[in-house]
Amino acid sequence: MSGYLRVNVDGTLTEYTAEPTSDLIRQAIGDWWDMVHLPNGLMGWVDGDGHPKGLPRNVVGSILLMALGAAQMPYAGPVVISGWHPTREITGLEVTREQVVRAVYARVCGALAGVVDTDGFADAVRETARELQAAPTPALRVVPLGGDGR
Repeated sequence: MSGYLRVNVDGTLTEYTAEPTSDLIRQAIGDWWDMVHLPNGLMGWVDGDGHPKGLPRNVVGSILLMALGAAQMPYAGPVVISGWHPTREITGLEVTREQVVRAVYARVCGALAGVVDTDGFADAVRETARELQAAPTPALRVVPLGGDGR
């Protein structure tokens, strides 16, 4: 593969075969995207305005990003995963990285469907899903320059 993957808010996975660009990622996510830094040549992308827009939480996408190395955050709206190179920036997913993303995605979905495993991953996924669903919506407080924001 040389494209990118999107986890929709309903938990389904959509594959895009085009080489990712910032415009294509913006189309797949929304008007304002934020980067979610991941290790191993991967990058996550989320709608930076997802919560203020009232988009539904993406539990599967949020847990997938966490399982791939991101901090715990209840992301709202679609989640995109692409390749990343420090000098070329956005790249398509290499085959081996795509396989890793798909394997982790399958485990996350299986855990949420009730699959039992022996390494505790499924229990951790279900607990994290409950926490994400119960977490307060992140808020932004705007403080004018020179003001105290009250």
